[in-house]
Amino acid sequence: MSAALMFLGLIFRSGRVVVGEEACGMEARARHLKLILTACDAGRSSLVKARSHSEKAACPLCPVPWSKDDLGGMLGRGGTGVIGITDLNMALAFVQKLDAEEPGTHASALEALTAAEEKAKQRKAEEARHRENKKRGRK
Repeated sequence: MSAALMFLGLIFRSGRVVVGEEACGMEARARHLKLILTACDAGRSSLVKARSHSEKAACPLCPVPWSKDDLGGMLGRGGTGVIGITDLNMALAFVQKLDAEEPGTHASALEALTAAEEKAKQRKAEEARHRENKKRGRK
């Protein structure tokens, strides 16, 4: 079994996975999704909806090499064609594992998530500086 697929099961158990088109759509509208995964045998309408959700949430869409049954089996559910990951660091680690198994096929998702992580780190550092300045009475 693939290390990336097993890691997806771990992410699911941590509660940072959204399963199904409708759930992904709700999270996309709330802009909580960081990555959307589609099964290799997902239907055409599912792929169109996933692409739409990806554009709404401004997150990468990543096709994976596993079938709906493989994805659903790892998550303890039936066949699942669309899955969303809501945690940035987990999404980045998943794509890194996936890219290690299939080099170069997920480069765009890897670049987008790396850029998002850098922005998040920068925001966190600015927030810490602001808190420190506020604490010391500086503007």
